[in-house]
Amino acid sequence: MQAIHTKYIPATNHRGSRIKATCERGSITISHDTGLSDDDSHKLAAAMLQKRFAAEDHKQYGTPHAENPWMRPTVMGGLPGGGNAHVYLEANDVSLRNAVAAFLDQTSVTNRRVLRLALNRS
Repeated sequence: MQAIHTKYIPATNHRGSRIKATCERGSITISHDTGLSDDDSHKLAAAMLQKRFAAEDHKQYGTPHAENPWMRPTVMGGLPGGGNAHVYLEANDVSLRNAVAAFLDQTSVTNRRVLRLALNRS
């Protein structure tokens, strides 16, 4: 699976602010909903891209929506250069999801220890 990168695009004289979700397969840009938190806006953009790919796969291959790998659960974390990464989980284990989220929220590669500790507690 491919990670999805989302980033905020500020408003210009001609367009309002937007959120762009990108991965190797393609991208989508949505209007930034000021009624949502920043995190929720990024999650929405990633989810819309996932749903688009799932619909394309269903149309081309007949893959049921619920079984499509694009619809697996994801966690989101900030990237050093700005924006967010949305990565897929193999397991639906809540402790694993929390551990990965804690890891992605760290700013330093040396904080991989946080992930190891969280995984050992589960």
